[in-house]
Amino acid sequence: MRTRDKFTKFKILLLMLSLLIASACENPDSVSESKDASKSLNLSTADQIENKYLLPERLLKSGKLVVGVVPQFQPMAFYPEGTGELAGSDPEMMTAIAKKLGLSIEWFPVSFDAMLAGIASRRFDVAITGISDTPERQEHITFIDYMMEAKIFLTLARNPAAITEALSSSCGHTIAVQRGTVDPEYLQIVNDACNKEGLPEAKSLEFTSSSDKKLAVQSARVDVSFFSSVDFPALQQESGDAFAAFVLPELPEELWGIAVNPNDKELANAILKATQEIMDDGSYIAILKKWNVTHLALEAAAINAGK
Repeated sequence: MRTRDKFTKFKILLLMLSLLIASACENPDSVSESKDASKSLNLSTADQIENKYLLPERLLKSGKLVVGVVPQFQPMAFYPEGTGELAGSDPEMMTAIAKKLGLSIEWFPVSFDAMLAGIASRRFDVAITGISDTPERQEHITFIDYMMEAKIFLTLARNPAAITEALSSSCGHTIAVQRGTVDPEYLQIVNDACNKEGLPEAKSLEFTSSSDKKLAVQSARVDVSFFSSVDFPALQQESGDAFAAFVLPELPEELWGIAVNPNDKELANAILKATQEIMDDGSYIAILKKWNVTHLALEAAAINAGK
């Protein structure tokens, strides 16, 4: 009886299979529609089935990653003059990561001080553009660390305040700091050094972008500014060497991370995996070479490694 049942089931399966094949042959559009649906999600069929990166369901459905970015930080992220297309190492890095995940990108330009708030409120899925990974920020944000950099003091080339690489050289002077960055924390480190040496504390003026800080130095509104070593070569090129830079060994090196909402653990792990893959396959270092920032490279991606 069991053998007969199996034979009957086998015949039914063959009949169903033959009907499916006939239907596909008669309606080739149905096959192409299925392929087009796969393309619209920017996911391969294998990724849709396996979801090897274990992406959240909402991203599998939308097929896109919404990325917060500050397009005023050359060469990390900026709009080249006369174009409306985002350029820089961070957009290329994020695009390579998204490609690994099988997702397209929707860019969401914001000011720097709105980036972390945007992650917390889920205005976008992730954020990238020189975001420092610090223990304080790790309480509210998850970081996938992909790069490192060092802060500098930026002054005019003639340097009337006689600023040097010593933090205490800025004591009694006015320093430009950027809202929403680690600059205020560094100002406190400077003033601790001033107090230790019995010197007057540095004053500060707050700005919303690195461009505003640069202009404040240029116009002598401030004596010195905290600035990114990444930004400096492009600044010198466009200004005709109008500025001077002093690397600050007394400040800790910064790890930069891709910011993710701490509740998005699946997404954070997927981005970590994809970031390590582009490091391993050579596309990571190729992007850094293109934008002359190979000195910022990390050997391995990590989560919340900032200290």
